[in-house]
Amino acid sequence: MKTLKDYLIMPSRFLKYDNSCFFVKRDLKRLKRFKSLKEDIYDCYKIVDGLAKESLYPPPISAFGGLITKLECSLGTLLCFKDRVPITNPPLSSSKGARLIYAIIKEYKLFIPLLVFSANEEGEFYEINRKKIRLTKSGFGNIIREKIESI
Repeated sequence: MKTLKDYLIMPSRFLKYDNSCFFVKRDLKRLKRFKSLKEDIYDCYKIVDGLAKESLYPPPISAFGGLITKLECSLGTLLCFKDRVPITNPPLSSSKGARLIYAIIKEYKLFIPLLVFSANEEGEFYEINRKKIRLTKSGFGNIIREKIESI
């Protein structure tokens, strides 16, 4: 059970945010009709960070939503999740807005947006490294691996 003292000494943010949005730059250009998408991704980060802070330490994986894949790489252990993101400009609900695939690097407590696409693109093909991979749950792991290998 957390006490008031525990809340007062907790850092203001549990997870750090990757401001560069390195992995989603191409996606942001492709989805330029969503003018507020970068801010909406940051809002999603704030929600995930709040969920992490409110749960027990260390937070269980289920606190972040449905786990898509778990990858081991040179950075550490990447836990990848999918979330629905509402868009503020133009106003769209989370069901018609964007889908965000993000990773949390367990060792560094770092939130990294990896892939963003619109809701109507779900099930279509995503081109990366001259490969076309379908935007489905089974394809997300392959897309993430391709993005990580391309750096």
